[in-house]
Amino acid sequence: MTEFPINIAKYISSIKESDIVTCLHIDEYDTLVGWEGNLVYLGISDLIINQSVTNQLGFLEGMLPAVDTIVLRFVSFAEGYYTHVHIVSYDNSTYVLLFDATFEYEQQQKMQQQINDLKLLTLYKDQLLRALEEKNTSIKQVHKFKNQFIIKKLQSLATACKKKFY
Repeated sequence: MTEFPINIAKYISSIKESDIVTCLHIDEYDTLVGWEGNLVYLGISDLIINQSVTNQLGFLEGMLPAVDTIVLRFVSFAEGYYTHVHIVSYDNSTYVLLFDATFEYEQQQKMQQQINDLKLLTLYKDQLLRALEEKNTSIKQVHKFKNQFIIKKLQSLATACKKKFY
């Protein structure tokens, strides 16, 4: 276990203190100084203190040392678990904070699925409306043709009757 500066603790509590899973402390040479939290929960194992963290966690390659705070959303180290990774620079060190985002990810996926379902239903509705419009147009043309046919037959019958009776 390692002790973390008060500014990092304040940063953590400003996010969601209860959701933090792990906090890694990395020095200015990208060496893992220590960590707190449950790495196994995230699917991370075999981290070695005083070794290069980028060799152990390849996703950090090119991000260290952090000049500004970097946030990576919905990173997955183990199937079914998602984290928000916050890379925070403080006093010649970098702290990598891993927040559990599994519930948020699942909620977002459900919402996205509902949006996709709604888009598909809207597309299907539009197709049905177009088909209905085409049928309606076809029926109108048939009625127009029938009406013209009936009118012509009635006119023809009227002409025939006039000739016969007058």
